[in-house]
Amino acid sequence: MPTSTQKAKKGMDQHDILACIKKKKSSYAKIAIALDVHQTSVRSVAIGKGESHRIATHIAKLIGKPIDDIWPGRYNYQPRDSYKDRCENARAVA
Repeated sequence: MPTSTQKAKKGMDQHDILACIKKKKSSYAKIAIALDVHQTSVRSVAIGKGESHRIATHIAKLIGKPIDDIWPGRYNYQPRDSYKDRCENARAVA
């Protein structure tokens, strides 16, 4: 339980996220088309039931907020290197 000096960071509510998306003249469907994913995948990420760094990053860029302000602590990792980069790194070590 956080004390008064260390308040837990609260993210955005699903309704706030949707309102911001609509303010930018977009929708879950338009995001899904842009990312070539299903609309329910976008909705699941937006409401906090699903996880996709790619979808979350797109939503964050669209509404102009840092990803950690929208979903605090949920996406605090970096996507891994591409397969090609991982192979090159493995060859360099060997």
